[in-house]
Amino acid sequence: MVLAHEASHVLQGALADQAVPCSEIEKREIGNHKIPDGFYGWSADELVQAVKDLRIGAYHVSLWMLNKMGMKNLKPFQEAIYTGKVGGQSVVIDCRFSGMR
Repeated sequence: MVLAHEASHVLQGALADQAVPCSEIEKREIGNHKIPDGFYGWSADELVQAVKDLRIGAYHVSLWMLNKMGMKNLKPFQEAIYTGKVGGQSVVIDCRFSGMR
């Protein structure tokens, strides 16, 4: 699952060399804070295309894979997408210390 999450960042393409807004990083992680209709029924091809098109984020890929593996409690992953937080912490790095804005 971690490998698929990180591989989705490769599919999303490289970030610009200059400082990248935190909002762009967050979008790559959790998309638009929504889980698309019919998401759990998507094929792998549909998932990959949505990642390439930046319609969903890496957390979506993790969620999709866990669902396909039969995991019953998906709520923590769904909440990460909806709120942008895991355990009260942001899903993105602290941009103040990374040269990002």
